[in-house]
This record gives sequence, C-alpha cells and structure tokens, in this order.
Amino acid sequence: MNLAEQAGKIVRLRGTAGNAHAGAVLLRDGEPPVYVTGLPDWGLATGLVVEVTGVVEVQQATGTADPAGRISHGLAGEVFQLRDADWHPVPVPPTR
Repeated sequence: MNLAEQAGKIVRLRGTAGNAHAGAVLLRDGEPPVYVTGLPDWGLATGLVVEVTGVVEVQQATGTADPAGRISHGLAGEVFQLRDADWHPVPVPPTR
C-alpha cells in the first residue's frame, strides 16, 4: 500500500510494534516506519505484531545537517504518521 496516496484516509496496518526516539512506530517489512501520533512507546506490546487503525498523515521532516549537508540528527524526508489511532495485538495461534 502506498501510504502517500492514502493521506487523509483511514487505514488499517499490521506490523511489529517498535520504539524510536520520536515515539512509537509500526514496522512493516520493506516499508518505511509509521509513527503512531500521541503514543510515546508501545510499553509491554513492544516487539509484538499489532494492528493499527488511524488516519494517515504525511509530513516532510528536515533533520539537522552538518556543514557537508549530511543529516546528523533527526528525521529527514517523508515521514508517515497515523493519528487518532486505535490498536490491538494480533493473536498468535498456539503452536503444537
């Protein structure tokens, strides 16, 4: 799913709950992280597979650059966020 095309729409995404310096993120294979607005971290859900529903927002972030123009701190480029998000862990089927 191209999240940039979904800006302003409600989506449901599944991935792994991760924590970043800027807050809670949803990690999906081969896709950029998606920040969950208003959630500082996942707490005990960190590392679990979760499903998150929310409104997609796309922002352009500029990090702090050194004199050579290399980003040395902060986010840079397109940043995806889910606002007004609701989430729950995805049940893991029992192993036999």
